Amino acid sequence: MREIKINSKLTKESIKDLNFLSEEQKIKFENLLNEQLDMFKTSKQWYEEVPKEFKLIILDPDGWDRSNYEYSFNEELITKEEFKKRLSYSTIQCKNDFYLIKW
Repeated sequence: MREIKINSKLTKESIKDLNFLSEEQKIKFENLLNEQLDMFKTSKQWYEEVPKEFKLIILDPDGWDRSNYEYSFNEELITKEEFKKRLSYSTIQCKNDFYLIKW
């Protein structure tokens, strides 16, 4: 079995270059890749997904790279867990049950 190393430069287009896979395998691989990519979003996208009922406001974003905040918040792809971790290092304002209720 051949090992496939996935990196950030792998795209749907590059899947077509995996000639050693059958068409069926390419489709399965693309579906798996799409599922994995859906787990990564920018902090801005995660922030927009926080239910409005929590009234979350990031007052001081200490959890993000201050030397390159624009990239860190608006472009860097992270998981939801990483987003929550960065929130925990930041000064935020929200309803008390923000960390108690799963969203």
